[in-house]
Amino acid sequence: MSDRLTTEYADLVNIYNKEQNFIRQNDSILPVIHIAWLYNKNVEIIDAPASEYKLPEVINTHFDELFSSYQTSEVYDNMNIRVDDWKLNSEKNLFQIFSGRTTYYKSLVTNRAMDYVLSNGASVRKMLEGGPVIHSLKGSSLSNHLGFNGFIETSDEKFMFVFRKKGVSIGEGTYSNSVAASLKTKYALNPSSQFTMAGLENGIIREIEDELGIPPETLLRDKNNILSGPIKLIAAYRDLLEGGKPQLLFYAMTSMDSKQVTEVFNAKNNHLLNNESDSVTGKEQVMSTDGNHLFWVSRDELISGLLSSGGIIHHELPMLPSASACVSMLQQFLKITMILPEEIVDILENNGFSCNGKISKQNGEYYVEISQGTPLGEDWSEIIWFDGSKEGFVEAVRKRANGFDVDEEVEVYIPCRGENGCPSSIEDLVNDAKWKKEQIEKLADALEGLNRPIPAEKKAILRVVVNYAGTQFFTKENDGCFKQHESLESARDYIIHEYGADVEIETETDVRFSY
Repeated sequence: MSDRLTTEYADLVNIYNKEQNFIRQNDSILPVIHIAWLYNKNVEIIDAPASEYKLPEVINTHFDELFSSYQTSEVYDNMNIRVDDWKLNSEKNLFQIFSGRTTYYKSLVTNRAMDYVLSNGASVRKMLEGGPVIHSLKGSSLSNHLGFNGFIETSDEKFMFVFRKKGVSIGEGTYSNSVAASLKTKYALNPSSQFTMAGLENGIIREIEDELGIPPETLLRDKNNILSGPIKLIAAYRDLLEGGKPQLLFYAMTSMDSKQVTEVFNAKNNHLLNNESDSVTGKEQVMSTDGNHLFWVSRDELISGLLSSGGIIHHELPMLPSASACVSMLQQFLKITMILPEEIVDILENNGFSCNGKISKQNGEYYVEISQGTPLGEDWSEIIWFDGSKEGFVEAVRKRANGFDVDEEVEVYIPCRGENGCPSSIEDLVNDAKWKKEQIEKLADALEGLNRPIPAEKKAILRVVVNYAGTQFFTKENDGCFKQHESLESARDYIIHEYGADVEIETETDVRFSY
């Protein structure tokens, strides 16, 4: 690889010294440009299947010379998704990807051979991306096929790094992230040959299965995802080593533990090796996995790990700069997303609870500890278990409020009455437990207000319809539609739950045979 892509990463940073968004880690500047965080944005694909990349004439002239540099690598041509452009619309919180088509061979003689010295002394980098800034994707003359790097976290909170085996087109002999691949059109295009968000997710899921042997059904769904399934997009970035090649970073979780993943990974590699043939198809199947060894790093080690352009320092894992940059972005993502939203912390504090906002994880589940002093002086604390999302936390607090049993709470303290500050009066214990229940119920009400669009006039419409079906009860929703309820009581309960106890209920009666 060294003759096609430079290993002088500091020199690479100097070539593009006018760029502003290099990823920095500790004392290192990585030759990777951060474009946008995606975990908190909507993403849209605008696909143009007829937009086909054509090699610049200067590359056509030197095609054979550039391609001959891969004579020791196993490479096969495929159609790829090209990123013609991408844009961030901050006002709409929207990231747009404009896609066309290219081929893998075209990428091999452009992005993947940036520093190969031609017989005339020139290189692709010098001819097409000489700095001091990288061209926009819209203005780039390179193939720019869409690739992605990603991390899979196991149920025992470990991340896998893959040692890239001999013969891969890039990164041979280094450790890569859990998955590092180009997006395969055989997985990403729908029956109409369109590239869609569903195709993007399917392409990533299938690559996880192809590379690691992890079955798709073990990947865990996070309802906060931009995509509909288990893949969480983290960031968009450009790899300067490959001439500003566009890349996506993702994160996913599996219900399998590290031992189980190692077993399926080894089984997949052994199966491919044992069934290798001399045919092109047979060799291509063997190369469907980029690595033959996994290295495991715990979540805590990864978050606290030191990085350089060359890899993870304290584990001495050699990496390409792009892989190191992905670790850096993952570290930031994990730190950012493992705290409660500020608005939730504010509500907790306004209701008398103390909480540092930290979300902890145990056995694949998330939890937060909240605490408050009771009238009797007890340091009362509650552990709220939830799915890691804002909505999940709100639901979990409501579940705890509904399940809070005063008798059970008092029973805990009966054996220690009169000792270590515990009141001897059962009546006092009961009153303290009732106070706790009241506090957790108030908190649940306040948190549910986050997702409750309340009209300024605090007015709700209750419609009573009398028709051939009898008497029916409806509430008017914010979108103008009506929601039916089983009884007048359930309709009123629904209104109070949605708008609060002080809501004004306006009743309409409709004695017609329609509504």
